[in-house]
Amino acid sequence: MYVEERLDGAKIVRDGPGRQQLLVASTHQEELVIVSGIAEVISVTRHWDTTLDKTVPCECSGPCPSRRLDRFLAVIYRTGPTIWQERLLVLSDQGWHCLIGSLVAKGCPIDAIRGGRCILRRVGNKANGRIECHLQDVVKNVPAGFDVAAAMRGTVGVSADFFGDSEGVTASDQALLPIKTRNQKPRVDKGKK
Repeated sequence: MYVEERLDGAKIVRDGPGRQQLLVASTHQEELVIVSGIAEVISVTRHWDTTLDKTVPCECSGPCPSRRLDRFLAVIYRTGPTIWQERLLVLSDQGWHCLIGSLVAKGCPIDAIRGGRCILRRVGNKANGRIECHLQDVVKNVPAGFDVAAAMRGTVGVSADFFGDSEGVTASDQALLPIKTRNQKPRVDKGKK
């Protein structure tokens, strides 16, 4: 562990390769700066394992009631007036879409996620409440990031190359995805009251 002193007076606590702790949303607002690019964001499908009492990689072939898609990003977050610390941010699918939506609302391209200064918080008092991650502005002098895959192996115990998935898609790739219309959705009977 060492402290990096920056020209603007800020200090970043660097934990070393693969030693970053997880940062999950809480009801208290957290200020953070994303230091990984869009191609470095790793998506992992996980589900809750009751025997281990934690989330594990989901490889279920059929329906899975607790399946969720998490995204892992390298960030630094504010722990004091001028002190920042490296963390591995875990964003649920809902928090990820909130972040991308705030990027688009500010007029930033999606691949400009690196350097985004955001406010992260969980809405409601439940442990699984909705997550909001709103972009405030973009930092001009972005600090160096760290290896997200090594941090995942150290904290979650999941090897990133096992999944082979990242968010590195361009806007042109997104336009090629088929758009579902209301007619293509399956209809399910709601039952009687």
